[in-house]
Amino acid sequence: MAAPADIAAVRKALEKHFKDASELFPDFTRIKKIAVIPSRSTVINAVLGVGGFPRGRVTEVYGSESSGKTTFAIDTCASLQKLDPNGTALFLDFEHAFDATYAHKLGLDLSPDRFIFSQPETFEQGARIADEFVERDLVDIVVIDSAAAMTPKDELEGEADGTTRIGLQAQLMSKFMARMTKKIPRGRKPALVILNQTRAKIDVNNAKNNNTEESAAGKALRFYASIRLQLEIVKKEGETARGTKGMDAVYTQNRVRVVAVKNKIAPPWSRAQFIIEYGKGINNLASVAELAEANLGIMSGAGFFKYTGERPDTSFNCRGREAFLELLTKNPALLKEIEAKVLAGMRAEQASGLGISAIDIGDDAKTIEEALVLDSPSQGSGRGSGLVSTGGDGLPVEE
Repeated sequence: MAAPADIAAVRKALEKHFKDASELFPDFTRIKKIAVIPSRSTVINAVLGVGGFPRGRVTEVYGSESSGKTTFAIDTCASLQKLDPNGTALFLDFEHAFDATYAHKLGLDLSPDRFIFSQPETFEQGARIADEFVERDLVDIVVIDSAAAMTPKDELEGEADGTTRIGLQAQLMSKFMARMTKKIPRGRKPALVILNQTRAKIDVNNAKNNNTEESAAGKALRFYASIRLQLEIVKKEGETARGTKGMDAVYTQNRVRVVAVKNKIAPPWSRAQFIIEYGKGINNLASVAELAEANLGIMSGAGFFKYTGERPDTSFNCRGREAFLELLTKNPALLKEIEAKVLAGMRAEQASGLGISAIDIGDDAKTIEEALVLDSPSQGSGRGSGLVSTGGDGLPVEE
């Protein structure tokens, strides 16, 4: 067995030699909580497993058109700005389709010192911009919208006849990810969130698990990403209105399913649903109400909602869903208590599935920001500090 003094001497010499490396020999005698940037969507934070987008790591969010990917990213940038007065976001809009008016409605501060916005024309331009801001330790989150639209310079300047080098975008993406995954764990540790589109597989007959679609821009991104979230529209919802040809459907919102198809820091394949209202973004209140109806048994028949709270001001008896939503809106204490009760049962169920005694969260975390498997939608806001598994090997946890 090697002497501890000899090991320490070699480690010290290597750390001195590679002084620019970030934490060359990490100390695992004390487990550090994963620093995150929480979304204002409780359900997304829950599916992520640690209460938000992990800092210093790559998260890929992909899905079909209009599935809420950009809304997803804007909401997270707005959450960062709200939670951290000095929080700064870098948004690279390769698709050249950013709607500033909509982003402002979602609560995003568009001032250039807090929201650095760029519309690169080529892959190389965007990669250089991201590299510079990360290298100089100036941003807390980098959003790329989208990987599929990161067009290499040779393709943009070449002829539109298909004669450009095959796989050029995938090669550049591989190099870009190799660089960024070494740089983002340093210093400010920004979260790198990459939005992506889906493409149909050419050989559908041989597609595994009957999956006929895959994310674009090559395979490097899916391997480098610590978390991959898939968004899918479950259905469009709204009301019916009388038009010139009878009753027509007037859609006002999408019900979206989010699935963690890959997760290296929490249990994968967690899934949930949430609602995106047109022009308004993610509807937190509606999701909380649906969770309460499904898990607390507060409906007493004939459209009545009854709940006995821990305090007199958190007990109620009303009729109709609109009245229930109004109570949640006007009574933050009631909303917090209902969330906590719903999530307590879900945490216990998830812990049982993981084979541990309990799942706990840090004091500064919002009640729903932990690893759960949800089949009904829920969202919220708040600062997440990560997942702590109790009843494991007993290692202490530090902030």
